[in-house]
Amino acid sequence: MPEERTDDELIKDYLSGKTKAFDELFNKYRSKLYPYILSLCLNTDEAEDIFQETFIKMIDKLPSYKPQNKFSAWLFLMARNTFLDSRKNKKEKFYREATSLDAKREGEDETFKEEFLASVGDPQSEMIKKEKEELIISAMNELSSQQRDIISLRHFAGLSFKEIAQELGIPIGTALASFSRGLEKIKEKIKRLQ
Repeated sequence: MPEERTDDELIKDYLSGKTKAFDELFNKYRSKLYPYILSLCLNTDEAEDIFQETFIKMIDKLPSYKPQNKFSAWLFLMARNTFLDSRKNKKEKFYREATSLDAKREGEDETFKEEFLASVGDPQSEMIKKEKEELIISAMNELSSQQRDIISLRHFAGLSFKEIAQELGIPIGTALASFSRGLEKIKEKIKRLQ
């Protein structure tokens, strides 16, 4: 059985024109990266968009990747930044649309209301979904950034504690303890809010 090639070897091969090396890199990280992104945005459609955008950015930025860096940390950081950029862009789009909705409202009455309600979907389902998201986000927001990162990388990205410790540059004992304390905080917060 052939030995698994390192990330740096795959990147070097891809940059030299061997496109199959990218497929190997993609397959190696998709099962870890997608759940991590999903843990950030808590929305499957948005997670898929960010996942794809992350890999597109990765292709563009691979020529500037430095082999002395750890590729997985570089990729996960790129995914996180893509998520943050997406949120910023959504806020800007929301404000532009709100301004345009105000102008539309002045010119139309019933037709506008019907179109708006149709675009929003089932209010009760949306409210329940939003409440669940807010509960999880509220619980995660009470954690330190280190605890949040460790829980996301472990639970959603499926990294081992050894990999997490390497990614974050902390001792494995610290990763284990932070994970345990973070989960306890989440459980307590959810109990209080239910």
